[in-house]
Amino acid sequence: MEIKRIYLENFLSHEKSDIKFKPGINVIIGHNGAGKSSIIDAIYFSLFRDPVRKINQDDLIRKGSKEAKVELDVEINGKTYQITRLIKGSITDTISEIFPNGYKTLARGAKEVDATVYKLINADEEIFSSTLFIAQGKIEEIFDNISKIMDKILRIERMNELRETNGPIHQLIKEVDNELKYLEGEKERYKIIEQRINDNKKRIEEDQKQLQEITERVKRIQEDIQKKKTEITQLEDKKAKVEALFQNKLSIQKEIQEIEEKLRQLPGLLGEKENLETKVKDEELLNNKLNAIKEAKALISSIKQTSQFLDNLIKQLNSKKSDLEEKKMLEDKERIYQELNRKKMELENVENEYTRLISILENIKRNMEEKKKRLSEMKIINEEELKTKLESLNEELERKRKEKEEITSRKSEVEGEIKQLVSIKNNLHSLESVSKCPVCGRDLSEHERSKIYQELSEKIEQLSKQKLELNKQYLSLSDYINRLQSTITQLQSQILSLQKLKGEYENLKQELEKLEKQKADYEEKVKNYQPAHEEYVRVKDQLKELEDYHNRYLKVSRVSENEIEDLEREIAEKEKQKAEDTEKLSQILNEFELPNDNKKLLEIEKQIENKITEIQNLKRKLEDVKARLAVLQNEKLRKTALENELRNVEEEISTIKFDVAYYQKLKEEVEKMNDEYNRLSVEMGKLEGEIKALQSTIDNDLKELEEIKKKVEKEKKLIDAKKNLEGLREILSEKKLQAYIKNNAKTSIENNLITILSKFDLTYRALELNFEQGGKGKNKASAIVVYNDKGDEVPVNALSGGERTSIAIALRLAIAKSLMRDSGVLIMDEPTVNLDEYRRRELIDIIRSSLEIVHQIILVTHEEELMEAGDYVLKLEKKGGISKVEVVSNDQQVV
Repeated sequence: MEIKRIYLENFLSHEKSDIKFKPGINVIIGHNGAGKSSIIDAIYFSLFRDPVRKINQDDLIRKGSKEAKVELDVEINGKTYQITRLIKGSITDTISEIFPNGYKTLARGAKEVDATVYKLINADEEIFSSTLFIAQGKIEEIFDNISKIMDKILRIERMNELRETNGPIHQLIKEVDNELKYLEGEKERYKIIEQRINDNKKRIEEDQKQLQEITERVKRIQEDIQKKKTEITQLEDKKAKVEALFQNKLSIQKEIQEIEEKLRQLPGLLGEKENLETKVKDEELLNNKLNAIKEAKALISSIKQTSQFLDNLIKQLNSKKSDLEEKKMLEDKERIYQELNRKKMELENVENEYTRLISILENIKRNMEEKKKRLSEMKIINEEELKTKLESLNEELERKRKEKEEITSRKSEVEGEIKQLVSIKNNLHSLESVSKCPVCGRDLSEHERSKIYQELSEKIEQLSKQKLELNKQYLSLSDYINRLQSTITQLQSQILSLQKLKGEYENLKQELEKLEKQKADYEEKVKNYQPAHEEYVRVKDQLKELEDYHNRYLKVSRVSENEIEDLEREIAEKEKQKAEDTEKLSQILNEFELPNDNKKLLEIEKQIENKITEIQNLKRKLEDVKARLAVLQNEKLRKTALENELRNVEEEISTIKFDVAYYQKLKEEVEKMNDEYNRLSVEMGKLEGEIKALQSTIDNDLKELEEIKKKVEKEKKLIDAKKNLEGLREILSEKKLQAYIKNNAKTSIENNLITILSKFDLTYRALELNFEQGGKGKNKASAIVVYNDKGDEVPVNALSGGERTSIAIALRLAIAKSLMRDSGVLIMDEPTVNLDEYRRRELIDIIRSSLEIVHQIILVTHEEELMEAGDYVLKLEKKGGISKVEVVSNDQQVV
């Protein structure tokens, strides 16, 4: 697996950070709180949707934001995948495979994405966090917790949980036992239900016999009731007819009385009708006078408006005559103004060109001033001095590189000598039976063998110190070479900048020469246009002097003799109209004896309107009286018809014969028979209900017997299941399946561990794991045992710090390689916490060696010296509370 990219949006202290990673060692550096670990948190959250720091997911959202998003691009087995996780987002989590021309979504939703990630890397959060992810200061934590970690990774804890007394298997066995006991009870219940069914069948037979007897009695009663009901129905028909006729008679009599009461109003209504007809005769005369008043008012208003309009026309006429006189007086001035304006328009194009030339000339002058100023500010440094210095630095760099190669060569020689001496020391044990050394010919007595061993040990120690000194020289030279390269890069940049500056200087000089020529050309053109410009200014000044006369002329220019004649004609027409309206008004006032006063006319108009309204109310009342009279005439006719109808009803009642006593007797007999029928029906219902209930009980009992039979059929399966569960509990014990899984894992991890450690510079022959041991107590054996070249056991706690770190990292990688499908990345968060300077230097070598096992390492640190271990360095700073990321090289220059 290789991490290609991580994108953080409103995640912890990152607003929008898009970070790319490369193969090799990726160093993420920055001060505490700059947001380094947030990047690791985002990678971890993308893979497992779980925070590294085990905090609430809402706390991962940057303060002031409503939602957060992380997007991880990873390469697995040559394919690239993108995992997107949202916190409180409207879009769901997704994982997609990325192609050159698009993508394919593999899963949606948190659970589905988790499952797909597990399939791709063959590891869950437990395996990843115990192997490829090393938290702050916890490199060697695996030594103390190896047994516990392996139990978690191999799911041994889950097996133990399954086997525990209160575990699922025991609980299932207990549930099976309870089920078997329950089935024993069901068998007893089966017998009880069978007896109950037989008893209920006997009761049904007895009830059915009694029901048959009652049914026959009910049938006879029904026949008697039916006969009597037929006779009662016939009598009820006669009774209903008589009652209906009596009711109709009473209704007719009542209606005749009501009509007679109404007819008493007839004389009064006739008198009221004659009175109202007399009062409404004057309506037509009043309407004629009202129309005359309205016409008179309209004429008075028209005469008034005509008089006002005439006054306005006369004023307009006088004003127009005055304007015409002024127009004649200003005509000479206006003619001069128009001639000057034509001349100005002829000169306009020339003046525009003159103005344009002046503007261009001013721009040329300003441009020249700016370029002269820039030329005066430019400082040209001696380029030859910089080139000489650069050449000297390159020579120095070449010398230092050769020195570095010599130190590297010397280191290899020393390491070869150490390995050779270590091999000789180891071989001394195998020469116990030889009296002389096969190499130098010295006697090999016990004393001599011990002396040679001591000499070899001293020589190895001396060479180891020499190797350490060479390492220091190598690191110092590497640091110096990096600084030299940085200085050379800066000088090269200065030389390029200087060359560019010289080019700009020459360009400015050439541009100034061109501008001088352009200035002379445009000054000559301006000189040629100067006379026309002066003439334009003179004409413009003269126009300004005549501007007031021109404006006055414009105001009166539209006045004409025809317009004055039209006004005089309109005045004559209006005077004629006024005279005609005055004559007509006089005739109306005389005919209807009305006053020539608008206010008095209004009063008379109001009086007449009130009288007309009163007459209209009387007319409506007259119509109402006429309608009431018409109704009373109809009532008289209705009364005659009702009297005839009453005589017919009385005759029909006398013809019908109805015996009330006999009718009552029949009803009482039917009522008694109905009571008997109802009583027997209730008894039948009870018997039928009881039979139905008993049959239902029998049916339910039969169903229950079938269910019990089905349950009892499971008894054999439950017994077999109990045996299987007890067998499974035994298989999951430590001596069986657990031991098998642990031994398989132990063998695979040990093989991978030895292969990985061969890549590190260690002098141990073999290592052995014991998952049943480990811990911090004094009496606890180490979970990891190292065998030296002599074959002696060396507890891991007895090794040097660098050796322990190497084995701890190798062990994590070995576990990952054994259990994961693709373990190409190692993530380390602040691994140098609590390490001194020497241990930090050792860690750099170990990290470099780890690249032979995993092709990508992501290292988070705040230690500047760890930058030299990086192939690709990311630097973080917090600005305004937001983390910012930039890519830097080992010389800390922005790439």
